[in-house]
Amino acid sequence: MRNLNPKYLVIALVALTAIWLIIRFTGSTRRTSNQRSELIALDTSSVDELRILIKGESKAIVLKRLDQGKWKVGRENEAAYDADQTSVKQALGILRKLTAQRMLSRKKDKWSEYEVTDSALLVQAFREGEHLGALRIGKLSFPSSGNAYTAVRLDGESEVYAVEGYLTTSLGRNLTEWRDKTFMRLKPDRVDKVVFEYPSDSSFTLTKQDTVWLMDGRKVNRDKVDRYLSQFRNKNLTAFADDFAASAKPLFKIRFEGNGAELERVEIWQQPDSSYVLRGVHLPVFFSDKGTVIVKDLLKPRKYFTGS
Repeated sequence: MRNLNPKYLVIALVALTAIWLIIRFTGSTRRTSNQRSELIALDTSSVDELRILIKGESKAIVLKRLDQGKWKVGRENEAAYDADQTSVKQALGILRKLTAQRMLSRKKDKWSEYEVTDSALLVQAFREGEHLGALRIGKLSFPSSGNAYTAVRLDGESEVYAVEGYLTTSLGRNLTEWRDKTFMRLKPDRVDKVVFEYPSDSSFTLTKQDTVWLMDGRKVNRDKVDRYLSQFRNKNLTAFADDFAASAKPLFKIRFEGNGAELERVEIWQQPDSSYVLRGVHLPVFFSDKGTVIVKDLLKPRKYFTGS
């Protein structure tokens, strides 16, 4: 029998090893061709409800679209609040078309490694009560080369996929993060009068005549008035005071007027612990000042505007 050339034996061994590795890590030689790339594709204009169950929590966060297109958010079977419409839009943008970079595993015993078990962050989409899709969102990874990816699994299926980006940031927000945090959206160029209603005889009023700001008929520092108004152009607050009930009149009021009409009004109550609760009266929500300097920014004394 003629001896085999060692060179051909090595080549055959390498080829067999490569075939074995393909079968070992993908489960079959046909897997690459039939692996799904599009995980979720929704007509988000028809989605009217998102339910998000955060890992470790028992009640889902429910986002619902009202008839006029505005979204509300709240815990399951609890009070609903105005949602941050931009955050909802970002979430729907992800669910419009979610594409996998690659498959990470077909095996259930890998779920824990990728943090996509049945206790992982769950996002569900509905249309008029019809279930449109559900996604488990797991581990965020930063490979040595390439972009960061998030491990995901379609709920009820075994396969784990890599999806580019930080999905938890947009879909795993807590209730406070989903809520609309708008406090004031003042347009300073429209303001020609600011009324500060303080206790005792400390109240005062700023009025604008042409380009000059006055207090009691005397000029005040225009730059300081402009800076004061500008800080409320796009002001958000994040500490909600949902348990507060306004049983007494507010201790302080500030009215911003323009052309004889009220543009904004802020009311402030002092609490027994010396903290404050405040609201813009055009919005149905109370905020706490804890962790902020908002009350200090709002309640300026007379001398602030008269000094240089």
